[in-house]
Amino acid sequence: MNNINLDELMRICGTGLLAAFAMMVLRELRKEYTAAVFLGMSVLTMLVILPKIGEVLGFIRELGQYTDAGYLGVIIRGVGITYLIGAACEICRSVGENGIAGTIETVGRAELLLMCLPLFRDLISIALVS
Repeated sequence: MNNINLDELMRICGTGLLAAFAMMVLRELRKEYTAAVFLGMSVLTMLVILPKIGEVLGFIRELGQYTDAGYLGVIIRGVGITYLIGAACEICRSVGENGIAGTIETVGRAELLLMCLPLFRDLISIALVS
């Protein structure tokens, strides 16, 4: 599995710093454009990382050979929910909507908890049988 190389990481960080500087300047001049800059930076970063996702999925498929597919599905959905909630919260925060971001985080945590309840039940039943 190829890890992200240092040059790529430096480009991502540099682009992020430039976007942050642009957002800082835009906040003073034209606040309505800050969300667009944030979304543009997020899309560019995702395009850089997208090819690596195939490697991650391959690794997850390998793990699937050694564990119950139901458990692995919960883990994959949990990671997806976490990233989705994080991205939505950051977008809300970038436009100054901290209250909405907090609500999204709360709903995301509740969703993760509800999704993991069957896993908790299985773990408790295994602990009680042992």
